[in-house]
Amino acid sequence: MGAKVTAIDLSDQAIISAKELAEKSGVEVSFICCDVYDLPTHLNEQFDLVFTSYGVISWLPDLDRWALVLSSFLKTGGRFVFVEFHPLLWMFDDDFKKIAYNYFNSGAILETETGSYADKNTETSHEYVVWNHSIAEVVNGLIKNNMALNSLDQFDYSPYHCLKNMLEEEPGKYRISHLGNQIPMVYAIAATKLGSAMG
Repeated sequence: MGAKVTAIDLSDQAIISAKELAEKSGVEVSFICCDVYDLPTHLNEQFDLVFTSYGVISWLPDLDRWALVLSSFLKTGGRFVFVEFHPLLWMFDDDFKKIAYNYFNSGAILETETGSYADKNTETSHEYVVWNHSIAEVVNGLIKNNMALNSLDQFDYSPYHCLKNMLEEEPGKYRISHLGNQIPMVYAIAATKLGSAMG
């Protein structure tokens, strides 16, 4: 629709796939491969809109620093749009049978996984480190960095089939089979940049 788009990801393989999609769609996108905390050393622009999607913040230990970075790339009056899986989900074990993790950020969580959310059937095993972040941690990080919240919404479904024991209960709406619509699965925040980010 004519937007000038810059996309950032830590994974060079993800960027290769995204470039292929952009070419097939006829969309012009600039890609930067880096740690989001290091983005100010790779980019010196401000934007009308910053969007952060599913699965980003779990890889980040410090959300105040994340919010500072994203705020620094927004023009005054610019909008921030954020969608993420609900932190309640990350309290459960993989089968969603019992509470296994803290809702709050109590430090790094080291996991070993066979397969991945992109391909559950792959035989590859790997270790990874993640952090759980409460909604309050996200919201307060934005507020501290000159963002005014416009809305915070929660949804009882996932748009993706990416967790165990999921059923498509309605078109495009996936839920944990034995939990139905009883828990929030996704949340979304819209915010506006009030001024320069605070250091």
